[in-house]
Amino acid sequence: MKLLLENWREYIAQEDSEQAETIEKLLRMEFDQAISLINALKTDESDNHLEDAYEMALGTEYKDSRRERDDRLRDANDAPRGDEKTWEDFYAAEDQREHFTTQWEAMIEYFAEKDKQ
Repeated sequence: MKLLLENWREYIAQEDSEQAETIEKLLRMEFDQAISLINALKTDESDNHLEDAYEMALGTEYKDSRRERDDRLRDANDAPRGDEKTWEDFYAAEDQREHFTTQWEAMIEYFAEKDKQ
């Protein structure tokens, strides 16, 4: 989780705070909900600024969540017997990885379908 937060802070520094808050909320949603909200906020068909920023943030979170999960697994395997906190950190990282993997796959499918049209 620490790696995700560090990368998120770095990303926020590059974006304006209002858009960063919106993207952070979108990342917590299921992909279908997020893309529906993004489409509703568009001013016209060529307004892809928020969609592009969301796609970039989701890609970053997807990659970082995989690394974070691997780091927590290594820590848990190296931890002394009975160290429940380390395993809890691993399970939290695993949950994050699963969330972002599901969102990433839904995004890939969405854009593949959109490209067919």
